[in-house]
Amino acid sequence: MDLKGLVNKAKDYARRNPDKVGKVIDRAGNLVDRRTGRKYERHVDSAQQKARDLLGGGPGTGPRPGDGSAPGSVRPGEAGPDGQPPRQDPHGRGPQEPPRP
Repeated sequence: MDLKGLVNKAKDYARRNPDKVGKVIDRAGNLVDRRTGRKYERHVDSAQQKARDLLGGGPGTGPRPGDGSAPGSVRPGEAGPDGQPPRQDPHGRGPQEPPRP
């Protein structure tokens, strides 16, 4: 199985088990906080929230980028605010912000 297949399996598992994923995200963050003496707590909390947003892991789950529910997001196939379709990230991570002048 290739990496893309593994990623898709992980996302499917996360969608079916958001409570378990949320617990793992919390445990991982708490472990890092303990090991670093909470020196990077703000960054760890931010990473935990981003993981929840991406994977749908329990409490604190917000809108997912690109599903049309996040402010300013564009659903696949829709035009962006400039009337052009969103540019895709070359690494397959979804729409990118247009370059700023």
